[in-house]
Amino acid sequence: KGRQWEGGVREPLFMRYPGRIEAGAICDVPVTSQDFYPTFVEMTGCKVPESQVVDGLSMVKVLEGGSDEKIEDRDLFWHYPHYGNQGGDPSSMIRRGDWKLINYHEDCRNELYNLLDDVGELNDVAGANPDRAAELKQRLDAWLKDVGAKFPVPDPLFDEKKRAEYLARLENEGMAKLEAQHAKFLDSDWEPSTDWWGSQLITD
Repeated sequence: KGRQWEGGVREPLFMRYPGRIEAGAICDVPVTSQDFYPTFVEMTGCKVPESQVVDGLSMVKVLEGGSDEKIEDRDLFWHYPHYGNQGGDPSSMIRRGDWKLINYHEDCRNELYNLLDDVGELNDVAGANPDRAAELKQRLDAWLKDVGAKFPVPDPLFDEKKRAEYLARLENEGMAKLEAQHAKFLDSDWEPSTDWWGSQLITD
């Protein structure tokens, strides 16, 4: 999680509902967390208040019907207007079918991927598909405007010199510490921390 590529947004989803979801069933229909609410509402037989806006779609049809069922065609969106402690960049994304566009807020550049052929997003094909990139960017911009999305603004305290020093420390010291930490995971006597918060100690 925490990244704009598929490694950050393509997460496994497991659901158990004896009597309504077949055990061991697999479905490859893309869904998003906004779909949880309308799904749970339908499964419990409740009704959404007419005045309430529902962003997602119910997954009941695909959960009960399996891979033969589909959710109506729709665009999926993500908006991540900040830096993340896991390395994410300020960006917004749209997926339409097998195509995914990432727009970066730092320099306004776009990346375009065909997830059917390139799920690892190794080949940015925006330059080879300018019309498709423009169409997806237009759809993304319209959605951002519709939801009133907030965007990053320049930090008045930003210091280019301090940032360069920080990046140098990461490269010269931080990476070595991280590599050493990861190497320990392979030790036969390695044991995880007793609590999540204690999994890493930051000293500087």
